Parts: sequence; structure tokens; C-alpha cells
Amino acid sequence: MRMEIAELKEAVELAKELKAILTETPEIAQFLNGEMSAFVPEHCYRLMTVSQAAEALCVNQNRIREYVNQGLLECIYTPPVSHMKITVQSVNRLIQKCRSNKGGEKDDVGADNTRAC
Repeated sequence: MRMEIAELKEAVELAKELKAILTETPEIAQFLNGEMSAFVPEHCYRLMTVSQAAEALCVNQNRIREYVNQGLLECIYTPPVSHMKITVQSVNRLIQKCRSNKGGEKDDVGADNTRAC
């Protein structure tokens, strides 16, 4: 099999990207090598309280609960007394969604005089 120079350059670039990913998240390499039976990257489960999410989005805590009920934010309930925790990833997604809607139409986010957007 013969590779063209362009294909070789593309393969080198992909290898560099893979190296960067494996360097940033060594758990992936451990998983691929069979050293781990399951893998969840750390950034996937960073959590914040309802109060912290409300502060980040400039809304009150009841609005955060409404966003969770509407599916705009993801949450989990932590034991022993089932406190609601909001995923940082979903807060960041909502902020991005608000920024992208600044010049366009209103959707569920920002309705009813909220300050999230």
C-alpha cells in the first residue's frame, strides 16, 4: 500500500491530535489498554449547587429548578438527603446558547424577564 504525501500529512496531524487528547486525559489510554473497566472523564461530572448555578446565570434558584424541569439544565441528586446538583457542563451549554441567541429569536431561555441571557 502506497500513501500519498497529503495522506501522510493528514495522518501525522491526526496522530498529533490523538497524542494531545491522551496527554490531557490519561484515563483514556488506561481504558484502551484494559487497565480500567469503565471510563468517565472527570470533566463530565463536575457539579455545582443550585445557588452557584443561579449566580452564574444571574437568575434566582427557582428559575434554575424551572430550567431543570424544562430540560435546559442537567442535574443529579446527591445522597444522603437528595440535594440537587447542576452539571457545570450544562450551565456552560446554556450560557453558549444564550450568547448565540443574542441577536436572534427568543426561545425558552430568557423568557419571562429572566436574566440568563
